[in-house]
Amino acid sequence: DDFLAVVDAVSPDRPVHLVAHDWGSIQSWEAVTDPKAAERIISYTTLSGPCLDHMGHWLRHRLRRPTPRHLWQLSSQALHSWYIYLFHLPVLAPAAWRFGLARRWGTVLRVLDGVPPRPGRPHSTLAADAVRGIQLYRANMLPRLTKPRQRPTAVPVQVITLTKDSFVSPALSEGLEQWAPYLWRRELPATHWSALLEKGPVVAAMIREFAAHQEGVPATPALAKSRHGRPGARRGEFADKLVVVTGAGSGIGRTTALAFADRGA
Repeated sequence: DDFLAVVDAVSPDRPVHLVAHDWGSIQSWEAVTDPKAAERIISYTTLSGPCLDHMGHWLRHRLRRPTPRHLWQLSSQALHSWYIYLFHLPVLAPAAWRFGLARRWGTVLRVLDGVPPRPGRPHSTLAADAVRGIQLYRANMLPRLTKPRQRPTAVPVQVITLTKDSFVSPALSEGLEQWAPYLWRRELPATHWSALLEKGPVVAAMIREFAAHQEGVPATPALAKSRHGRPGARRGEFADKLVVVTGAGSGIGRTTALAFADRGA
């Protein structure tokens, strides 16, 4: 609700392109999978932050079908998620941030992600911000993973998979077509934080290409190659037919265009 209120304030007449990373991405999925999202969000680019409900279904599917590949994926993500277990430790987790970890965060980034120290970082508010972040994990992780909801979306989604991410394994995006049929997957050889702090221009170029395509610009060869989707996702009574909707930039017109697209046009 807060996100949609901000969108209404800053872009009342046009839908927005949404980009998010890490926990911001996890939170943004809540808006993207809201039924009102199709009218207010024209595209979503996500890095290193799956929808927790989708992840809950991802876990259930692999536990029900324990093939060697599925078991490997489960084991790999369990190792990637080591920090989540620590965040659930009462007293100790907040104390770690307050009494040392925040001050040494620059060293952690350098050792784990290869990000060199930057002037003015980490910010003086990091310890307090991190303690509040731990509360987000405790309030959302277990409820969403153990009791996942059905969270589909008609918003076009671009997943930028960081192949060297120490926290989110690439396999987590498998099966995402079930929930986001208009899906593009792109890979970037980057770590969790270096994608933004070291390779920001590359990420920005991917976002520009994707956003422009959703606005009607023909897809670049790289973007076209990354298109994925559930087989038959765009079939329907208007399959392979051209529909022209005037005044489709927002409101009723845009919703009408999306409804035709959902039925194959």
